[in-house]
Amino acid sequence: MNLILVADSFRPSNSSAAVQLNDLSDELVKKGHDVNVITFTDNKEHIRNSIFKENGMTIIRIYRPSIKNKNYFKRAIIEFISPYKIIKFLKKSDNYFTRIDGIIWYSPSIFFGVLIRYLKKKFKCPSYLILRDHFPDWAVDLGLMSKGPHYWFFKAIESYQFYVADVIGVQSEGNISHVKFWEKNNLRKVEVLNNWISDEKNIGCSIDINKTKLSGRKIFLYAGNMGVAQNPEVLVEIAKKFKNNKNLGFLFVGRGEYAKRIRNDIKKYKLDNCETFSEIKYDEIPGLYSQCHVGMLSLNFSHKSHNIPGKFISYISSGLPVLAIVNKNNDLIKIINENNIGQVITEKNIHDSKKLVQNFINNIDRNMSDRCKKLKDAQFSSNSASEHILKALSP
Repeated sequence: MNLILVADSFRPSNSSAAVQLNDLSDELVKKGHDVNVITFTDNKEHIRNSIFKENGMTIIRIYRPSIKNKNYFKRAIIEFISPYKIIKFLKKSDNYFTRIDGIIWYSPSIFFGVLIRYLKKKFKCPSYLILRDHFPDWAVDLGLMSKGPHYWFFKAIESYQFYVADVIGVQSEGNISHVKFWEKNNLRKVEVLNNWISDEKNIGCSIDINKTKLSGRKIFLYAGNMGVAQNPEVLVEIAKKFKNNKNLGFLFVGRGEYAKRIRNDIKKYKLDNCETFSEIKYDEIPGLYSQCHVGMLSLNFSHKSHNIPGKFISYISSGLPVLAIVNKNNDLIKIINENNIGQVITEKNIHDSKKLVQNFINNIDRNMSDRCKKLKDAQFSSNSASEHILKALSP
């Protein structure tokens, strides 16, 4: 098949979405398909846009200003305009694609609907929406937005992307309810498409824990974005409870609006059991994980949607048991508990967090690490995700 994949980010970005889509594209190429990636760059050297071949795929990068550290209004304007810039570019290169058999696109962003509509009309082919964001509803849940005119504007944009999709792949059973109108009325096919990851080699890491104050301790690692949706401050609260435990260390590695706050909290409370580092390159991640013992993740308790974070998949892929602090009824709770691969803490039992974490530490063994890897291979592999999507797009 000749496929187009549309994504907000792609390599060399370190975001979980970029990593997943890179792994998916590589898997599709391995299966003999032609993959054409359309994505963005904020590198001014690419301001005229670029097309190049890499790892067996064609990558088209469209220039747009960075959306990092932009306020919500400016970010929305940039994202709203972005698909029209792609359409303008494609119209100028009208003969570049002679045949397309399927379109795959990833949300976030919610604004690709108009582009997908253009591509479907031009090539008369089906489309698959990988739905990983429930904006603007999550913004309302977290108190970042009220249900005013701007909310309904974004809901209309979101609904349009559902309208142009032939298949909508959500990340867990619990998220089917978010698109229940389209599923219940048989307007679109809705199915569960698990998150995925490919195995990566350990080539080492620029972070050497043995050269930090955490040397010799059992390391609890948080790696990834630190923002309001993750609320990683709750993990600092856990670290505070083990401040006097010389056997445990808490390591925070990543970027985001809360990164500075985390560093300030660690300094404020004089937490000698904590260290922080800025984001590292993705190919260093296996080397970082190999030095750690537990992967940590947190989700804001106000979330009402179900989120299976990319960091969860990357943790278990490396055999790291998981300490997850998540919103109640999240599908992740069932996954972790049924497979016995970690400890879940919700708002309901957060007051018992020290006891729960201590019990978790006492019960970690080699078998738990093996179970993590087996679960990843069984349910969260790039091969499985690619087969799932190809089946949906096939005639």
